[in-house]
Amino acid sequence: GVPAPMIPVDEAIKIATQRIPGLEASFISLPLNAYSHLQIGGRGWYPLMFQTAQINPYDGEVAAAHLLSDRSKLEFVTESMRPLHTGDFGGIWIKLIWAFFGLIMSMMVLSGLLIWTKRTALATL
Repeated sequence: GVPAPMIPVDEAIKIATQRIPGLEASFISLPLNAYSHLQIGGRGWYPLMFQTAQINPYDGEVAAAHLLSDRSKLEFVTESMRPLHTGDFGGIWIKLIWAFFGLIMSMMVLSGLLIWTKRTALATL
């Protein structure tokens, strides 16, 4: 048979932004099969976590929405760790700061190792 027509992706984004106030759509997961949903997500008012909407690709109905207001305090803490760890929440400047301090930490380890080897070499003479 002929497959059922799907709604355009632009319309799905429009539906998601109407359903989730303040959503800045940054990713779209297309349906994997004829029975799965179109998933649209992005950051909202809290920049360290994503909000998502699952939309029926045939009629545009929102099947589920994972909003920031539905999250517990524990979810806010645990889901905020990944962007802070990787530095992917503030653009290139945060990544450069993270890289700079990572290099400083590496140099501290190497200088400590150098001092330790010199000290133990002198102590064994």
